[in-house]
Amino acid sequence: MVKAASGFLHFMKYATGDASLDAVCDEQRDLGFNEVRVFLGIKGGLGDFDPRPHLDKLPGFCKYMAKKKLRIEFTHGDWKRWCPDPADQKQLLHDEEQAILPYAAWTQIEGMNEGDHLDNYAAGIVPETLDQAVLWCLGSRIQDAGTMVPVKRWASYHPSRTKDWPRKVGHNCMEVADKHKMPAKSNECKRPDEDGYKVSNFFDAAANASLLCAGACFHYASGKSSVLMSAQERQCAEAWVEGANAVPLGYRYGKYTAGHLHDSPVEYRPGKWSHARLLGNKACVSVPQNPDGWIPKNGWHVVWQNQTVIELEK
Repeated sequence: MVKAASGFLHFMKYATGDASLDAVCDEQRDLGFNEVRVFLGIKGGLGDFDPRPHLDKLPGFCKYMAKKKLRIEFTHGDWKRWCPDPADQKQLLHDEEQAILPYAAWTQIEGMNEGDHLDNYAAGIVPETLDQAVLWCLGSRIQDAGTMVPVKRWASYHPSRTKDWPRKVGHNCMEVADKHKMPAKSNECKRPDEDGYKVSNFFDAAANASLLCAGACFHYASGKSSVLMSAQERQCAEAWVEGANAVPLGYRYGKYTAGHLHDSPVEYRPGKWSHARLLGNKACVSVPQNPDGWIPKNGWHVVWQNQTVIELEK
């Protein structure tokens, strides 16, 4: 299960010898995250870093992150600002592929971050094929718009930052996965500072993702700059990992149902979301933002409940 955190400038810091990266990676690992979403190159408000002169450092970075017990998702933003030529984009993708190929077991590539934005679109990588050992996707689109096509080996999805965003992190990402018959995960979810630091929402979002899709990324302002979390961000991060761990992993292989469907293990409540997976005589339900008052039906009874995660049997 992917329990990712943003660390946009991790590679830039590694390549430029910034020693502060150690503490940031240790914090992410010690909190329970197992993957970091890293920008290969960037040009804009967060920094100005063209990775091409530093590709020889990619193998060392992969080894460094493996020692930290953190997988890497390399993503790419602002293509048009630092690598606008399609031929150069294609070349960089394959140079990156060759650099990380020996470390493919704990790395993956997201070709574009929000590829619908003109600054982020990279026409040069769209038709490409990479070694089968390399997990890669073409990239995410703008919020709630699915994933870039053609889908390669997995799909990335950006949930919108609406009030009910926790249910979208898992449920809407699941719909992307089902549509393309590929694993999918949610990236750049609503940040704590955008959500008023409502800790429970981060538990709910991560739990919903653990039940319904391949996982999700805890996105936070300090992660964009690859610096240590604030106290409030840390509370939300702890809740995220707790929520992700609250769902027994076996349920991801169960049959999906929802509150409004006839085989739901809990009663339907208009305007209240419930998503479930059924495994024989067992069920696990995610009820984001609505932990109270759920009534079992169809012969189900509650075995345990952890905030908005409910396990039932019959």
